[in-house]
Amino acid sequence: MQNSSDHFELPALKKGESYIAVKEEEIEGLGKIRHICCAGDLNIQSVSQLESKIEDALALPLPLMVFDFSHLNYINSSGMGALVKASDRAKAKGGFLCIVGLPEKIEGLFRMLGLTSSLDLFDSFQSAIQFLKEEKRQPASPPTSAPSSTPSTANLTKKILSKTAKGPSPANPASSPTSPTPSTPPSSLPMGTIFDVYGLQIQRKEDFLCQGQSFLHLELIGALDTRTCAKFDKKMQEIVQQGHRFIILDFSRIDYVNSSGMGVLIKIHDQLSEQNGLLLVAKLSLKLQELFNMLGISQAVHLISDLEEAASFLPKSSPPPPQEEIPPPPTPSPPPES
Repeated sequence: MQNSSDHFELPALKKGESYIAVKEEEIEGLGKIRHICCAGDLNIQSVSQLESKIEDALALPLPLMVFDFSHLNYINSSGMGALVKASDRAKAKGGFLCIVGLPEKIEGLFRMLGLTSSLDLFDSFQSAIQFLKEEKRQPASPPTSAPSSTPSTANLTKKILSKTAKGPSPANPASSPTSPTPSTPPSSLPMGTIFDVYGLQIQRKEDFLCQGQSFLHLELIGALDTRTCAKFDKKMQEIVQQGHRFIILDFSRIDYVNSSGMGVLIKIHDQLSEQNGLLLVAKLSLKLQELFNMLGISQAVHLISDLEEAASFLPKSSPPPPQEEIPPPPTPSPPPES
């Protein structure tokens, strides 16, 4: 049996370009499968084409799909969401969605987001086919009364997509802070450590003043993961309820953020935007910047590399309108000589 990529003639692709091709193949002992090759960059322009190919496969009585990702360079959050949804729908009809040859970098991202529990990954086309044959020999499971629940990462994907479609809130003048109003932070939030649990610590730093606007400055230390996200969310809700509307989160000492942590950041961003406030996430590591960009989080939450960049997210004060120039009174004409 050939390797998966041998089934397709791949064109030369430039950065940002994609190649998606489908072949219907007859496999002995299995029947017909849809073999789908995706190469290059699966971005916002190409995901719709991917979804169209998936819909065609799902229309079959028994949808069996094998995706070849061995030449995939990039996949955005909408592409991941499409795969998770397609896998659930295929399994609901007794079929399967298999992914072959996922590059190490992208596989690490899938594992970080928990997608490997929802998707079937294989090293080779042969191993995927063997898996499908073995599954076909298994007795069919009784139908369930309700479809399987969608993973939290898929819910995050939907949230990101809705945010990226609208664009970041402060770019919309209606939701931008209208006038900087310095405020004295409530005394219930002391300086220093205000949160320390399960390996995540939050320290309150000196407030940052930018163009007359005072930002609550919080430094996070540790990781936003399964153990800490719920507690972090609760603490941030308390802070927002205390009246803090302009917040900077310093992530320079954050090592890891899972999908739940990203969801909390989007949630806080939305809450503050609705109050004409602003959330800025500062000083992400290069690894986290890459992850946030790949998933489209940077389109839903404002990222800054240093505190001075906060000024670019505040409304520029309009210059006072020019005063109307009042013409001088007319000079009286001299009296006529007698």
